[in-house]
Amino acid sequence: MKFLLIILTIVNTGCVLAVPPKMKFTLKVIDLETKQSITNALVWTGFTQKEDPWGIGVGKSYIIEEKIGSKGIATYSGNSVNGGHGGSVFAEGYYYSGFDFKYKTNKILNRWEPWNPTSRKVLVS
Repeated sequence: MKFLLIILTIVNTGCVLAVPPKMKFTLKVIDLETKQSITNALVWTGFTQKEDPWGIGVGKSYIIEEKIGSKGIATYSGNSVNGGHGGSVFAEGYYYSGFDFKYKTNKILNRWEPWNPTSRKVLVS
């Protein structure tokens, strides 16, 4: 009986310490007509993590709302349980645009691949 309790404790500890795979991506936001970078764009994205190691819970997410960098480029990273990821880009004077990425898990490195893909989002005024 003690042996069974020890095994269950070890398995439970390993699950609690498990971390969702890492994810990283870059956005470049440009104007359709001028092909110039848009520096006043606002990006909404987020990462979803499980609340419990058994996958029974509804999960928890955190949202990132951030302005794009001075060159129209921003890089985001976090841990996520989802292999598909996306968000929205907003800028004053433009229609909003969505973006999404499709990933496959790399279990050895505990991250989603491709690592740090770049998406070029073209906004229309």
